[in-house]
Amino acid sequence: VGRIVATRAAERLCPVTLELGGKDPMLVLDDADLERAVEGALWGAFSNCGQVCAGVERIYVARPLHDAFVARLAERAAALRIGRGEDPDVELGPLISEEQRAKVESLVADALEHGAEAVTGGRRPQTGLPGWFFEPTVLTGVGPERRIQTEEIFGPVVTVATVDNDDEAIRLANDSRFGLGASVWTRDRARARRVSDRL
Repeated sequence: VGRIVATRAAERLCPVTLELGGKDPMLVLDDADLERAVEGALWGAFSNCGQVCAGVERIYVARPLHDAFVARLAERAAALRIGRGEDPDVELGPLISEEQRAKVESLVADALEHGAEAVTGGRRPQTGLPGWFFEPTVLTGVGPERRIQTEEIFGPVVTVATVDNDDEAIRLANDSRFGLGASVWTRDRARARRVSDRL
């Protein structure tokens, strides 16, 4: 599809940006502002129901912050208001299609079957509304070889893993065939530059 769009745009001399998928990592270093990082993760993972190529899908959190980060992110995600997009109070709408929801469900099921834990979410909500809704989901304990760690989710699901140091976070962040975007969360600008230069 990307090739077709690029070809048609070229014929008309239309500028175009092709994202073509992403598996964006978020690195939360041990000196990060916890609440800001949680809010960043909430927005990055669940905006537009996670249907953003540059959305956060994998989060690597320094061990000292991990448990508090997961608890707070799960609490905030579970509180997101699900419903119809035209309602100004709604924060999470449906997925684009039944096929896309089935893909999200398949990725989550595979992770859960292989030892992951859904700290929150992981299923269809009971909204009573038409549409392909899926709860905002935070998964932990996902092995690096699982499909959900290697395939683009394009839904309201994020994985969170513990890391012991910056080198481990960088190695895991770079372990993807996608290279669209990444974010580094720290209070130290020089450290952020050093880490981001290696992503």
